[in-house]
Amino acid sequence: DWLGVPGTRVALGEEEVRFSSRGVSLAGTLTLPSGSGPFPALAVVHGSGSTPRTYGQAFTQFFVRAGVAVLAYDKRGVAQSGGRWPGEAASPQNVDVYARDAEAAVRFLAAHPRVDAARVGLWGASQAGWIIPVAATREPRVAFAVIGVGPVVTEGEQVAYSQHTTQGAQAPQASPEEIERAMDAARTGFDPVPFIRQMRVPALWVFGGLDQHVPTPRSIRALERIKAETGRDFTWQVFPNAPHSLLETGSGLLASNAAAPSLARGMLSAIRQWLDARGF
Repeated sequence: DWLGVPGTRVALGEEEVRFSSRGVSLAGTLTLPSGSGPFPALAVVHGSGSTPRTYGQAFTQFFVRAGVAVLAYDKRGVAQSGGRWPGEAASPQNVDVYARDAEAAVRFLAAHPRVDAARVGLWGASQAGWIIPVAATREPRVAFAVIGVGPVVTEGEQVAYSQHTTQGAQAPQASPEEIERAMDAARTGFDPVPFIRQMRVPALWVFGGLDQHVPTPRSIRALERIKAETGRDFTWQVFPNAPHSLLETGSGLLASNAAAPSLARGMLSAIRQWLDARGF
């Protein structure tokens, strides 16, 4: 049960897998929908932190129930994956390492006998919004991308924003104008925009209207500019009552997450409709 709402068990297939990325063995779990396939598939790209494959399993279950196979893996240097964890910072060097791992995951999926190699994509949230565009521009087997609360701003802008908003610890004391000026002065570090501009695959971004980690309006303005310049199949949707967690809270505060009744209302159906419309 979740907050008194009963759940149901669904028969799914799981495979413990290993794949190589730049000489490192990464450990993961491939979860397959019921049936023989071949299925569309996606690899999970983590946000920040030394996260294992079990992080964000609610989305794994959603995608699998939508008929999409999901590969979730332990970050390098975490749990059963080899190598060294690069660290928290979204430096260009770290983003490159994480993107190479995501590219290796896509190649593994494309070679799997129960996966449709023409329909392999990437999903991830938060810091993954910087990593996925890099992987999608370099690995030709990436066919689509779904990004949750991913910043379409530089690392410096995101840090300035989250510092002025307290990342949800409390209501922001700075005015919107002060926060905008702080971001204007902090356009440094990794910049995802050149990579997003190079992306040739359909992509969907979902944002929280109450996000105090990622500047949603500024990210959307960047996507609007890129789409106007390139004509790419880029879509985005804002869920007004959701913070960075993408839970339905009505508050941007971290303290409200524990009492959230669900993920942002309408978000999962919006993602499902987007996937269906594009044959994924």
